[in-house]
Amino acid sequence: MPLTPLARRSAAAAVTVIALALAGVSVATSGAWFTATTTASASVEGATLSIGEIGVESDEETVHVDGVYPMTDSQALSGGAAWQWITVRNTGTIPLAWTLDLARAAAIAPLEQADLANFRYVLTDDGGTPVTSPSTFDAVAQRDGTSGQLYRGDVIPARSETRLRLAVWLTPESTDRFQGGSVTFTAIVNGMQSGAPRVPTLAPVQLTADRAGTPDGSATQLAWTEASSPDLAIDPNSVTYTVERSRNADFSDATVVYTGPARTNIDTTGAALGTATDIATSNAGFGNDSTYVVIGGSVYGWGKLITGGTGSSVTAIAGFPSDVVKIAAGSRHLCAITASDRVFCAGDDNYGQRGDGVAGGPTTAGATEIAATAVLSGKDLVDIAASENSTCVLAADADIACWGDNRSLQLGLWETRPSQRATPTLVATSSGERYSLLTSGRTTAIVGGGSNFCAVKTDGLICWGSTAFGQLSATYTPSPNYSAALNTPTRFPGTDAGVTDASVGWQSICAVTAAKSVRCAGHYNHGSFGNGDIGTGGTGSSGTATGQYDHVVSGQSHVCGWNETSASCWGWGRYGQLGAGDTTTVNASPRAVTALGSGQVVAMSAGYDTTCALLRSGAVQCFGNNASKAITGAAPTTAVTTVSTPASVAGLDQVGCAGGAVAGAASCSLEPGTEYHYRVSYTGAGLAAGHSPTTAAVRPR
Repeated sequence: MPLTPLARRSAAAAVTVIALALAGVSVATSGAWFTATTTASASVEGATLSIGEIGVESDEETVHVDGVYPMTDSQALSGGAAWQWITVRNTGTIPLAWTLDLARAAAIAPLEQADLANFRYVLTDDGGTPVTSPSTFDAVAQRDGTSGQLYRGDVIPARSETRLRLAVWLTPESTDRFQGGSVTFTAIVNGMQSGAPRVPTLAPVQLTADRAGTPDGSATQLAWTEASSPDLAIDPNSVTYTVERSRNADFSDATVVYTGPARTNIDTTGAALGTATDIATSNAGFGNDSTYVVIGGSVYGWGKLITGGTGSSVTAIAGFPSDVVKIAAGSRHLCAITASDRVFCAGDDNYGQRGDGVAGGPTTAGATEIAATAVLSGKDLVDIAASENSTCVLAADADIACWGDNRSLQLGLWETRPSQRATPTLVATSSGERYSLLTSGRTTAIVGGGSNFCAVKTDGLICWGSTAFGQLSATYTPSPNYSAALNTPTRFPGTDAGVTDASVGWQSICAVTAAKSVRCAGHYNHGSFGNGDIGTGGTGSSGTATGQYDHVVSGQSHVCGWNETSASCWGWGRYGQLGAGDTTTVNASPRAVTALGSGQVVAMSAGYDTTCALLRSGAVQCFGNNASKAITGAAPTTAVTTVSTPASVAGLDQVGCAGGAVAGAASCSLEPGTEYHYRVSYTGAGLAAGHSPTTAAVRPR
């Protein structure tokens, strides 16, 4: 909502001062996991803002929030949250109206912007009664203070004041890493002379969300009160309401479920069939790739699959439970972690890569749970990765455990004489301690491929395993049978300032640096470094691709990078695996994959001669060698097996409803066991200045 500029008389300039003075803070610590003591300090810093002088229409100051505690909204609104007074003084000689807004919220490292969703706040009057709905600072991050207002105060007489409270707390599910976490935001005040034209204040409506449908919870019954304003009469026939749904309290994945004049609605439509949430592609050699996705918690695949054969259309991979969240594909094995922190694997077991305790067992088409081990007992598992014949998992406490082939010391064990492991073993020194390079910073992911694994960290990319092509140091280490290896984790060159993503290809490693550059080292040819250098099977080299990227994925000799607006690929493109519409073999500079659309890619995977992209809609599109149905999930209709532009996978849009949802013609119902968040806003005739404040409601599990 645009703010009305200050209207003032030059002969009688007025000054409004907002002062946030440090108040005594009483904090309730309700999260049992939160190990900070109840006497630890929590603070919401103050700020003093002045407006009203000649030529000054607004003022702003950065406010710092530190050390607040987790609790429920009801506990916070009952006085448990850390809070500060906001005192608004009119020191001038004429009455003033005023507005307050919060804008430009930012997380302070090691927290990230996404963590703003865990910080909640509310404004109350001086008696503690809320005057705004509880909200999260991720919404504040999107505001610049010029297009809306958090609160509009009553007119303050000359030389008078009014007070509000700003309360801040953490959501109950916030984990231990939020201890000491900080955010900043900008407090902005705007004032105007009393009697000047006003932007109408729109009152939030009251929203309820109740379980409905058959089975119970497969739908949500929504109802909300009528639009109103203290400043003008609203014609109910002119109002349009908009209702959004999200799985997250910060509405980061909001979907509009209703737009119209009614004040009730039944929300029945959940995820579309075939909505994938994770993707992985094997690198099994020429024409032998396969791709796997997670849809509705189950695992599906197409191509050669883990058991080989002539190629398969989309099929469910047996043995995996229905709560899979992440998958990783090796050359001929597939592993997954579940929402309940269990690990399942299928496929080859010749080096113990299935983790079942017996190396050399037969290949299995169905998954089995890995052997029970104290190493992973009670761990919160957050990521999984596979190299050619090995597997690693990352726990929330930053422990990494690996199993399978160790001929290139890719398991990161302390021993220097390689031996395979058929059960998870910690990446650790001989004394069982974490390597020093893995103790600093925060580990956000684990990636693997070829004969290497790497930990993606806020202070660098830390890798171990084969050094045969200089992929760990950009220095060629000649040795017979590619046995040169490094069992002690080492920092990938050029990543001291941290990395946001990384990928391990066949004897090469690529990292996205803090500067958003993709830097690769190791084996390169066909222009696989993307820096304009063709390369001729060179080793011990490094290069930085042209352009800026947020993410990267590596195949055999091709690489793809993408950001919030576009995706590009470079390197070997003989079978169309760059998605640029042709089969040019050598591509030394990035080529845009325009057919994927602008800002649609959320994940990519790559194999020997195939590439797939997971889109925001949950759809999957692939390009490359379709000889074994690895691209389209269907046999080629002509002798030509290359697919050089992104193509849909046949049959993928007909599978997968998660969490007990019921399948319809093209979509699933809501999931009965899932908590959904709803919010409603409105606009209408005479309300062109903006929308009402949003009001949120939660439908319980």
